[in-house]
Amino acid sequence: MLVATFTDHRGKGYFVFNGGWEYTVLVAAVAVVPALVGPGRWSLDHMYGVDTFGFGWACAAVAAGVFAAAGLMATCYRPQTT
Repeated sequence: MLVATFTDHRGKGYFVFNGGWEYTVLVAAVAVVPALVGPGRWSLDHMYGVDTFGFGWACAAVAAGVFAAAGLMATCYRPQTT
């Protein structure tokens, strides 16, 4: 979602109905929430006793996402010239 925010939605304002970045940032934030608050009572992680969540794991998830987005932008992004 970070790549979509910077390539397609940048410069179009906040609201998604104008092509803005509102939705992409929301989806990215919601993707980090399970790493922050945990898997929930009915998950396989809870059933097997896997307790890998919290602030540190959320920061790691954000860092991994930023690193992956930077790698994708560095290797694949070719801006259009007009």
